[in-house]
Amino acid sequence: MSKMPTETLAPLVPPRTTIRRYALNGPTMGTRYAAVFYDTERPDIDRIGLALQAAVDLVDRQMSTWKPQSDLMRFNAAPVGEWVPLPAELLTVIEAGLNIGRQSGGAFDIATGDLVGAWGFATHGGTPDAGAVAQLAAAPRTPAYERLDCDPASFRLRRRAPVQLDHRAGQREAQREPARAARGLAGEEVAQLLAADLAAPVLH
Repeated sequence: MSKMPTETLAPLVPPRTTIRRYALNGPTMGTRYAAVFYDTERPDIDRIGLALQAAVDLVDRQMSTWKPQSDLMRFNAAPVGEWVPLPAELLTVIEAGLNIGRQSGGAFDIATGDLVGAWGFATHGGTPDAGAVAQLAAAPRTPAYERLDCDPASFRLRRRAPVQLDHRAGQREAQREPARAARGLAGEEVAQLLAADLAAPVLH
């Protein structure tokens, strides 16, 4: 019986994949955002850049602490007791802060801007006001979750007592945390947009 000829097959080698690095940046919230990502294909960089800028602009438009026309500052200007309609993204940030405040028994509080100002941080020139610090330290504090009513189903918020959700230069108002949370939300929006748009994204 003759032997069947045999062939030695070369192992299958997957084609080499080229991973390219991309970097985009733009102005937002008085500074600049930067997005660095890697992909195996050639994405439409111009379109992605416009979409990223639109995402951070939306957050800035809603939650800016420096623009009087922002939704956050519009709420601050509303009378106590009045329900104020707000966009979903802003309510998401505020509701998260209130929930963490409840769960921590007020250890985390989004209404500490008066303390921030008294210690001279943010827009207050870097000089502590010893009298204001002593006065605030001696006074009982009511956490934000006891002073705000949040109705996310109807996209509205109201104050039960005087409290504001940020401060501007020259005013001793409450808390800067929504501004920090807003920047975090903007970063999350950018990451989600890239993850949905790229073929095999690696974000940095």
